[in-house]
Amino acid sequence: MSDWIDSLAYEGHTLDPHERLERSERLSLRIRMIWHRMGPGYPLTTRQIATLLPKDLAKRFDDRTHLYKSISALMRHAVNRGEFIGQDGEYEKLAEVRPPAAGIPKKDRTAWMYRVVDRCMCEGVLDPDQIRNEVPPALNRAYRTPEAVTGAILEVQRRIFCADTGSYQASAMEVLGIPTQHSLTGYEVQEILRAIRRGEIEIDRGLADQFRLRIEFYPGGDFDPSEVSFIENLGSHEAAQIAYLEARDASGLDLRRFLPGEVFDHTGEHVARISYDGRLWAPDPLTTGGTPLAEAPVRRDPEDVLVWMVGTRDSVLQDAYTAGPDNAPDLLKLAMREGEILIGKDRRGEVRVVREMGPDGCVDLPGGLDALRADDAPEP
Repeated sequence: MSDWIDSLAYEGHTLDPHERLERSERLSLRIRMIWHRMGPGYPLTTRQIATLLPKDLAKRFDDRTHLYKSISALMRHAVNRGEFIGQDGEYEKLAEVRPPAAGIPKKDRTAWMYRVVDRCMCEGVLDPDQIRNEVPPALNRAYRTPEAVTGAILEVQRRIFCADTGSYQASAMEVLGIPTQHSLTGYEVQEILRAIRRGEIEIDRGLADQFRLRIEFYPGGDFDPSEVSFIENLGSHEAAQIAYLEARDASGLDLRRFLPGEVFDHTGEHVARISYDGRLWAPDPLTTGGTPLAEAPVRRDPEDVLVWMVGTRDSVLQDAYTAGPDNAPDLLKLAMREGEILIGKDRRGEVRVVREMGPDGCVDLPGGLDALRADDAPEP
């Protein structure tokens, strides 16, 4: 019954751009007609849909594969609209169209899904079902059906493997003998994933780990214009947080003169925001009472900030709380005599012992500077 699809004389390669657009519109209209005529629960396959098309429309495609892929692309949109469920060429009509549960614009929804998929794949999570478990609830609700979520994941993977976006080798399709301009099906995406697991295709994570930080601040008076600076090639979100805090502290300006730092990935996508206190947030506008993605990182303060003075235990206890880092730590250590201790202050202002000069020489007390940074060095 469907042999005519295999033997049809296709002529799509002779069409001009206007005729190709008209062809796509006619195919979309025919699929809408099929949806209205079929009863709920009726199963459909891509090949069955092709047999329901007029021959004069079907032959306007480049070949049978092109026809099937065009149908699959339109059916993927129908699944996203909540009219069908299914994927990979097998579909079933729903009794009623499911409305979206969250009003996220399509562009923002796709960008968010891209960030999720790209992060998962960089971490070695390749299977669409496993990636779907990592999709945030708010993004999950933005799609009408679970199949729509899976379809969105497969579409993002297709774009990555087609080198449209992403941080992966463009040779992925060539390894499997797929033309680089080819529109991948869900089955071919799965083939690529299997090839990655077999080690036939390597993921290039070099660019995926690079972030760019934008810092805007007001160096002058209240009415002076702001200045913007960028810090490139940061290896992680935490590195961006540290860079923001270091730039803020080095400026000597009041915290209120700094706007939140903006973090961008290697594609230019806005992926995170850093508040003035160093906490990491989603790229949405900051609101009161929200939950940050990460707290401010614990930075390793330099010795000349941590280490404060040398003296006997009696003198240290009297003077430590008003002492400051007057000398370099190395000079303080050289000046130590027997019975003296080298002390510092932790972040809470508590006096801690770092080193003690005994009869046999200097002794680093347990933990040393690292313990001082962690607020658990010995007290004098």
